[in-house]
Amino acid sequence: MQTLNIDIKAQQEPVKKSFILPKETADALDLYVQLAQKEFPGVTETDVVTAMLTAHMKKDKFFQAQQKKRIAYHGRKPQRSAATGGMHEESREVA
Repeated sequence: MQTLNIDIKAQQEPVKKSFILPKETADALDLYVQLAQKEFPGVTETDVVTAMLTAHMKKDKFFQAQQKKRIAYHGRKPQRSAATGGMHEESREVA
């Protein structure tokens, strides 16, 4: 039996994001969430999107390199401010 290739983990500090998707992408996401909910009862759309984005970012070598540079420069992983929903540190352009 085939299953979804997704790693659902417990949520940490939530930060609300808002974006618009093309209908085709939104429909595909809805189907993916439905399949995930059948396989992992109790998971939410947020859990599924978080798992998908996390898996994608782990595979993205350019992103990983930039993240390592940022951690090395700042000495820690970027933290979000609960009050503003933004980064604690100042914004910098990626070279």
